Amino acid sequence: MGATAGTTGGTTGGATGADGRLSDAARLRSLRDSGMLDGGSYASLERLARAAAHQLRTAGALVSLVTADRRVVAGRAGPVPEHSFCRLVVDTDAPLVVCDARADERVAGHPAIGDGLIAYAGFPVRGPDGYPLGAFGVLDGQARDWEPRELLLIEDLAAAVDNEIALRTRAHRLAATAQWMRDVLDNAQDAFVSIDIYGNVTAWNAAAERQFGYPAAEAIGRPVADLIIPERFRSAHAAGLARMHSGGVSTLAGQRVELTARNRAGDEFPVEMTLQVARYADELIFHAFLHDISNRAADRRQLEHERTFLEALLDSLDSGVAACDADGRLTLFNQAMRAIHGVDARPVAAEEWSSAFDLFGPDGRTPLAADEIPLARAYDGQQVDGQELVVVRKGAAPRNFHCNARQIMTPDGRRLGAVVAMRDVTEQRRVELLRERLLADQRAQNEQLRHLDRVKDDLVALVSHELCNPLAAIRNHGEALLEDAGLTADQRHLAGVIHRRSGHMQALVDGLLDLARLDAGRLRVDPRPLSAAELVLDVVQTQQPAAAAKDLTVSVDTAGRLPVRADPVRLRQVLDNLLANAIKYTPAGGRVTVTAAPDAGGAVIAVADTGIGIPAGEYPHLFDRFFRASNAVEQGIKGTGLGLAICRAIMEAHGGTLAAEPAPAGGTVFTVTLPAPVS
Repeated sequence: MGATAGTTGGTTGGATGADGRLSDAARLRSLRDSGMLDGGSYASLERLARAAAHQLRTAGALVSLVTADRRVVAGRAGPVPEHSFCRLVVDTDAPLVVCDARADERVAGHPAIGDGLIAYAGFPVRGPDGYPLGAFGVLDGQARDWEPRELLLIEDLAAAVDNEIALRTRAHRLAATAQWMRDVLDNAQDAFVSIDIYGNVTAWNAAAERQFGYPAAEAIGRPVADLIIPERFRSAHAAGLARMHSGGVSTLAGQRVELTARNRAGDEFPVEMTLQVARYADELIFHAFLHDISNRAADRRQLEHERTFLEALLDSLDSGVAACDADGRLTLFNQAMRAIHGVDARPVAAEEWSSAFDLFGPDGRTPLAADEIPLARAYDGQQVDGQELVVVRKGAAPRNFHCNARQIMTPDGRRLGAVVAMRDVTEQRRVELLRERLLADQRAQNEQLRHLDRVKDDLVALVSHELCNPLAAIRNHGEALLEDAGLTADQRHLAGVIHRRSGHMQALVDGLLDLARLDAGRLRVDPRPLSAAELVLDVVQTQQPAAAAKDLTVSVDTAGRLPVRADPVRLRQVLDNLLANAIKYTPAGGRVTVTAAPDAGGAVIAVADTGIGIPAGEYPHLFDRFFRASNAVEQGIKGTGLGLAICRAIMEAHGGTLAAEPAPAGGTVFTVTLPAPVS
């Protein structure tokens, strides 16, 4: 499937199953409802993908959403391949585990194999409706046998993606509902006006524009009294706002009252107002529906329409809403609340329940204590904000709910009943717990790895230090033996072997000591002015015998003296290592090219060869300690895997860089950059 992270496009590969799952209208509708097809990437899904790639040490991981003909990458770790097997996961609605795609008949001929995708483990990711919307896949460019614990981790992360999709789907649907509500208000026949505690207009729908003659752009922000309240009633309006501002109770909230209003032309007319007082972020907001009641019959019909609309609106909410009257009997019970308590969709008659509070105990027949039931607490006058409640129904798993409840009172202080809203947070809690467990596991593993690194570094430093003296003695004695003219040919051969092997061991120990100094923060450089060009020529001359022994052509191109400020010993160590590697990994008859040129006041030195090169997927690990390219290992070329790691550390200590890339004609180019000398 062709796509880049956060984009769509390309083909998906594979064939649609006989059941037509990829083109299933319900599945595609669920995918659109997620709101995740806009081509954006998501930080939470990126973290899950990175966690999978890190924990399993693979080339990458993808969170892919699949339509009928394209893919959207919503989260990734590592490069995004042009093709993958995610379509097969969705098409079969089952996990797909491929150890070696080249030998797996299920993916024979798939274009992803040509992109280097050899091992794959993918699980379906689903929307809240249960349809497979895509795949969580872990990718590797090499064959591997997936362990059960690895597959379990991928499955758990895929479940976390399910929860993330569910949350985003819910948010997208809520946003759509909110937009729909705004559209409904703008298309409502009644004027809808909201004001803040200071009496300034905050909302003004199209019906208000028609009814009062002020466009919304002109009305919003102005005092409502200046717009629609006759002069003789403005003092009473101001007094009411002042009372509410000081903590008093509105005498109009929750009632339908008849008032006199005025329009822009100054004409007065009767309106029926329904006022609601709400609190948002500790600020009071007053919402009012205002209806011209010059024609009472038309007004009654409109009020009935509004009641139907509000009931339908409540039934469209994901949160459960219930209310009771002054006697504790049910008066409101929306569809979501019925689902919470396992009640069928028909209206619930008040006489069917001895008390509305019976619904809020486990299975509706074993009530909780009264001080635990949000509706009962609100009924008794308590304000309930964010109470966590667990509802247990027979034959179903417990569900967690976030509850808010309020008592409903008349302006004169008489209790009318109570209302409660319950929002299901079960999946949110489960995702939070899963995230906490994953983070705890990752922290523990990181700490263990840090401990092992410390132990390893201490051991390397100790062994390297203890080897220095005996190796020096062996090397010195070997040199003394080679100078003895009385040695036989066999003795001289053996002395030469001792000298070469001890030299190799000495280089290995020196490398390990450099790494130990680097880890301890003791790798120091002593910069001084020098000619980079002269140093390059000297290094090439020193390595010329080794190149001649393999019939290699070494060419040098330098520009002037190239003055730089660097440690001559350490910089020579870097250049010696790079040129020696180029000679070692280039077959007989090949070519090595060394160039040195000025760059932004500093210098750039490049060593290019026509050697065996480095596999493309291994470049990110080239400067890791003890790393050796797979083709070098396969060809039996000796090496320790320490030189490049030390060289990069030396260049970083100089404030420079060391990088590698494929050479245009085959082989590898290593590039050293040195900053401009500080004057």
